[in-house]
Amino acid sequence: FYILGGLLFLFAVIYKSAIDWATDKFGITIKEILYPVVSPLDGADGGFLKDAINYCIPSVVGCFALFVFYAIFDGIA
Repeated sequence: FYILGGLLFLFAVIYKSAIDWATDKFGITIKEILYPVVSPLDGADGGFLKDAINYCIPSVVGCFALFVFYAIFDGIA
């Protein structure tokens, strides 16, 4: 249960962080984010992906640490 729940929670945090990054960086909505996923951009600079990953890392690491902390201490109690 912990592994599945942790993975779902991790994906939700990554998704939320990516949407927040795109909104802050470009001022776009989820509809505008999904359009390039459906139709890839040829010749687009990959630097924005590095920026997005760097934006998402702190929240993902923090939530993962909380999850591990909870999983460890829940097993003790």
